[in-house]
Amino acid sequence: MDTLSETNIRYLGDIKNYNDTHERDFKLVFFKPASNQIKSASAGAFIKDIYGNDQVTSVHQVPGDHTKTSCELNTAIYTNSQIDYNSPTKYVPGVNQVVVKGDFANSPNYFLAGSPASSQDTDVSVEITGYIAADAPGDYTVLDSLDSPHPFTKNALIWVGNNALKTYRKENALFHVENNGAKRKNQSFKMVAGEYRPFRIQYSGNATSFQTELDYKNLWTGSNGSTKITTFATNANENNLFYYSLTPSDKTNYYKCNIYKGSNLQNYKSDAKQQVTLVWSTPLSEKTEYVFLDMIGNLCEYDSTYNNLNKIQFPYYPAIDQTARRYKLKLYQRNLQPLCIKDNSDIVTPIITIPDLNTVRNEEWAKSPNPMIDVMSNEAEQINDYKKISKDRISEANPFFSENFRYKLCIMRDKTGKKMLALLASSNVTSEFYTVEPDIKMNKLFYASTFDGNKFLREVPKNLQTNSDTYTKYSDMYPSNPDFAETDSTTNNCENQCNITAGCNYFYKVTKPNVSGEKCLIPTINNNNSITYLPKQSDSAYLTSELNVKNKTISTGDGTKDTMYKTTFVPNGYEDGVNAGYSKYHIQKNAVKNTDTPGPLGTSYVVELQNNVSETTNGTRPFSITNINSQMNAGKIENFTTVVEDSLTKLNQIDGQIRQYGSDMSRINPNRIDISNNITSINQTYLDMSGNQEKYDFTGQIIYALEKEDRSLTSALLKDNAIYKEEQNTVYVVTTLTMATLLVAAILVSK
Repeated sequence: MDTLSETNIRYLGDIKNYNDTHERDFKLVFFKPASNQIKSASAGAFIKDIYGNDQVTSVHQVPGDHTKTSCELNTAIYTNSQIDYNSPTKYVPGVNQVVVKGDFANSPNYFLAGSPASSQDTDVSVEITGYIAADAPGDYTVLDSLDSPHPFTKNALIWVGNNALKTYRKENALFHVENNGAKRKNQSFKMVAGEYRPFRIQYSGNATSFQTELDYKNLWTGSNGSTKITTFATNANENNLFYYSLTPSDKTNYYKCNIYKGSNLQNYKSDAKQQVTLVWSTPLSEKTEYVFLDMIGNLCEYDSTYNNLNKIQFPYYPAIDQTARRYKLKLYQRNLQPLCIKDNSDIVTPIITIPDLNTVRNEEWAKSPNPMIDVMSNEAEQINDYKKISKDRISEANPFFSENFRYKLCIMRDKTGKKMLALLASSNVTSEFYTVEPDIKMNKLFYASTFDGNKFLREVPKNLQTNSDTYTKYSDMYPSNPDFAETDSTTNNCENQCNITAGCNYFYKVTKPNVSGEKCLIPTINNNNSITYLPKQSDSAYLTSELNVKNKTISTGDGTKDTMYKTTFVPNGYEDGVNAGYSKYHIQKNAVKNTDTPGPLGTSYVVELQNNVSETTNGTRPFSITNINSQMNAGKIENFTTVVEDSLTKLNQIDGQIRQYGSDMSRINPNRIDISNNITSINQTYLDMSGNQEKYDFTGQIIYALEKEDRSLTSALLKDNAIYKEEQNTVYVVTTLTMATLLVAAILVSK
């Protein structure tokens, strides 16, 4: 068994060997932004209100005109700068499940206001949400084959990815079953081993062909047909997701890029696929319940008992005489002048002019039951003994549509809550929304241990980063505005120019048509801190452009530490992933801190060894687990031989010699008695040592003998060793005298 000192020496040796072996196994790794490290899917449309106002507000507008790819990349970079991926993640096995009464009929929002189902309900709908993780990477789909058909008998929608959390809609579902269980869609999705992705399942059925306990653990299968997803969990700490929208700009094939928080989008949910715009309106009385043509052709408003309140005024309404005639209100699907009045001579008169819109069929309007379409006449019907009114009447519940549902004339309330007669137009949505799921390491700096037995990444927070004098290049990236100082790169290269410019952290290296050589674009202070990854703009003055961004290093303010941190810099951990595997390293939750020790001495392995040595020698923990519940033997220092044991060994040797000369000792008994008395005195001394528990008890909180002295382990060892040597010398002196006496006695006897 090792002594305490030997154990600690071994620990210190291990620390030195580990440090010598692995001091070069640390690198600074940057994960360069790349489109292939982003997952994205359509989130549908978030339409404006009828007045053209956005109902969701962006948190950031990316400057310049973009392609879909560049907007996605900038959104991913922004997302990783906002979300704290190191916050605690509480994945708990299981799923969330809601059961409501009725058939949700593939309307995703049905569960938001659904009533809880009871055992008596014949039609129910179920929503299951949570997270899934795959044991093996690959493409996965809902299991559906002749041998193993999907389990849904009526309606079903399934989402996997960010859309499952905030922007789940029928059109972006990966799996879709319609009404009778007929499959409409079964789209695959990618999974990375060990990565959690959100999912949402909605389905319905009836009591005779439906079970609420869906076997979701056998729902998905891998492309090889044998791999399944069996890990399901919920997360109590949900991160806020981000989305981006693409709105056509005034440059052909380019878009304006806006970024949104998922929580904002979640507050506005709609199944609408077309934009609805108010193109004309006129106020109505608060008593108005109906709008229809009177018997002579005027369009009027009426109360609940069909009393005429007012004639509605139009800019171009024809003059109407007091003769009862057949008139028709026509709502065409044409632009500019869709609403017209047609008299009994088939003369058509436009009564309003509206903005020129590219209208389209509205899918939601087309679902209206028994809609009034195209023509509204003043053909009469008798409602009582003395009154006839038009049988075609507009009310809040019964609007008037154009053919193909491009326009809608209706009674509704304006934004101040007052009644109005409104003409609404349906058009295509101009802004499409998309999810973005970037790799969490993208555009971040990490301190990496590359030792095979202890590979990890530790994120370097922004407050500990500073610019170096080296750069990472991004080809085909262009400036967003002309606010750059253009200089020649031949006399002083662009890198040097940026390095000597205060605050410069990036620059562009460009070429221009009909101009030889490269130019440097050094940013001004106003736009220095903002880096946008832009494609070539349609009005760009440059033939080529390369963005160069300064690499980062660690700066703690401690010169010694910073020198150790300035190790090999890896400009793109994704590219080196094939060999070094940085992209697959474990990310430690604790980021780099000012108080950390760089290199192998700061790893958990070395810290544990250091704690073992420190805690053992300073008395903050027991010497070993063997003496925790038992007292130490008197006079014993753990892991060392004791004074008593050594003394007894020497006495045993003397006793053998005494037996050898026993016969001689009997002849000199008086001398033997003196010697015996000396031995008795020595034994009494050791009995005092053994019996004095207070003095030699090293397990107590107070060590009596050392109360006013140095109480460290080293001091205790030195003192006991001194006592040992003193007593040992005494034994040797007594023994020598005894042997000499016996020898002299023997000689005298022999003579």
